[in-house]
Amino acid sequence: MHYVIILLLIIRPLICEQANASLAILFDIFFLGFFLLHILFAKHLKINKPVFLLSITFPFLIALSNLFSVNLFNSEAELLRVFVLVLIFNFVCFLDKRQRGILIKGMLGISAIVCLRAIYQYFFGIDFIRNSQSFDQLTESGFYAWELLLQKRVVSWFSSPNIMGGYLITFCPLAFASLFKSIKEKNKREVVLFSLLCLVLFLSVILAKALAVFLSFILSMVFLFALLSSNKKTKDMNKYAGIIIVIFVTCLVGLFFLRRASFVDFKNPQNSIAQRVYYWQSSLQIISEHPIAGVGAGNFKIIYPRFKNKSANETVYAHNSYLQIWAESGLVALLIFGFFIFIIFRSAMQKKLSCIDAGIIAGCVAVLLQNFFDYSLFITQSAHIWWIFLACVLSESEHDLEKVKGTHRHLTPLKLFYLILSVLLLFDSFLFYKSENSIKEAVRLFKNKEFDDSIVWARNALRYKPENDLAFYIIARNFRGIEKSKLSINALNYYNKAISLNKNYAFYYWELAVYFFRHNKIDEAKRFIDLAIKSYPQNPKFQSLNSKITDLESY
Repeated sequence: MHYVIILLLIIRPLICEQANASLAILFDIFFLGFFLLHILFAKHLKINKPVFLLSITFPFLIALSNLFSVNLFNSEAELLRVFVLVLIFNFVCFLDKRQRGILIKGMLGISAIVCLRAIYQYFFGIDFIRNSQSFDQLTESGFYAWELLLQKRVVSWFSSPNIMGGYLITFCPLAFASLFKSIKEKNKREVVLFSLLCLVLFLSVILAKALAVFLSFILSMVFLFALLSSNKKTKDMNKYAGIIIVIFVTCLVGLFFLRRASFVDFKNPQNSIAQRVYYWQSSLQIISEHPIAGVGAGNFKIIYPRFKNKSANETVYAHNSYLQIWAESGLVALLIFGFFIFIIFRSAMQKKLSCIDAGIIAGCVAVLLQNFFDYSLFITQSAHIWWIFLACVLSESEHDLEKVKGTHRHLTPLKLFYLILSVLLLFDSFLFYKSENSIKEAVRLFKNKEFDDSIVWARNALRYKPENDLAFYIIARNFRGIEKSKLSINALNYYNKAISLNKNYAFYYWELAVYFFRHNKIDEAKRFIDLAIKSYPQNPKFQSLNSKITDLESY
């Protein structure tokens, strides 16, 4: 059973949840199903009680903070994501050393495939896309994709170069540590394999052209060499460390100058440094209003527009995972998360580290550093690797692990807890999967102007997830399509239902304001545009409509 789960974890980076949410949820369903069976038939479970309690406390604190959530649907989805990651961490803790070795080798293999696709994109794929599609097609959903194409930044199977880079730098220290180990052991075959892996990893990280990623990579490599220098068996590798670090820093400087317009030119609206400062300022404003409980997991994107700087870009993430955890789930959740990491690292640093141990620890450090500037911990496609590595760091300290015995006929409290939790999460994942597919079908039918059928599918989504405000919004838009000639009372009712579930989403108010304005209902239009501006003060579309309404009122 555990080998099936290992295979699932190995292939997970090939699934981009931003591009295919249904497939990502389907992965969770399969993982939870096999995890449940594994727990049921396992003869014993290996746990570190303090770490187990901290790992489980973190998502339960998020669940507690969700009592104050501004949107329960988003919070429930994010909570499910975190619980799955925590169970992945716990599952890897259950594995023995050989099984963890298979998992790590498989993940290294997949990382090489991700790198090869990224390199292919740089030399062939990007030019093909630019030549085969028009500017309008490429900018249909925004200018982000166009900017990436212009800068020739690769993404492989990921949604952005930064997330791909955050995934790859987890493996970089491990690959280099494995290379040093194979050189020391004079294993020519492994020297060749790991040399090639290090090369494609390094090249792909450079091609991502993400300064925060590359800086985190360099710092993690410095940390790796510091760990290796404490090991007598690898101490002679220090003579290579200086040369390698000089090469990395040279590449960092080159990368900086290659994208200097994005860092030095502060008039550039895409300036990465300035934009991150804006995001962090907005995050701190959200925190100042909700310091203890936060606004609910997954809701940064809803609250952010109210605090958005006029010069800042739209964003779903704070570009600092720690600020986002605080803003969404509160201070206590952030402190527990930090204490959880501290306990694991303290346990690891108390024992004698091998080359591979050092590489895994340095990979974890790389991700933690990168998440001061990005958000890869919020993307399961990349985050699950970090949780796996964290479990490997802990599991190598065998003296800290305790075996809890119990078969499916004799359930211990621990096994019973895992079984109940996995059943609940499996059921919730199924509901999300059915709801997501129903929403996709409803949107497709709406675009084809099959309004009645679209309403049926949107209502079907509500059967599974009644708190899904998007389903109510889709029904409202369909009624507008059906009752074109008049102000649709049905549409207004469903708009109000969507708003009741998501009171901070500015675009519902704006769309209602436009709707009333087109039907010459000026007072109603004014009321809703005021609510829209309150939720998103800096939006130029809102300000423009407000000016038109104000001009009409002045006559």
